[in-house]
Amino acid sequence: MWFSNISLVCPKFCLAQPFYACSSNITNDITRRVADTKMKVKILQWHAVASWTWDAQDETCGICRMAFDGCCPDCKFPGDDCPLIWGSCNHAFHLHCILKWVNSQTSTPLCPMCRREWQFKG
Repeated sequence: MWFSNISLVCPKFCLAQPFYACSSNITNDITRRVADTKMKVKILQWHAVASWTWDAQDETCGICRMAFDGCCPDCKFPGDDCPLIWGSCNHAFHLHCILKWVNSQTSTPLCPMCRREWQFKG
């Protein structure tokens, strides 16, 4: 009876484990060692990916017609610098767009979509 150093590679478990096996019982020994082996995984790098969207009824601003996922024509980057503002009528607009609209109205500002009196939802 002789012993040899065998390196086992099992694609099912992705293992590479050297062990000593008896030449007469090599098949049984390999089967037993594969079943007894537990796989350990070490994560070397992790890349997180996230996405966000505004929770608005429409997909575009009713004033500038730009997507809410983007930004208004006055801004360069979407996000916190170009937030959405909702009115009491539940219509949403870019902050800069609705401020320009409200400031351009000579009398009581109206919602550009439904023409009701504009009030910021609070």
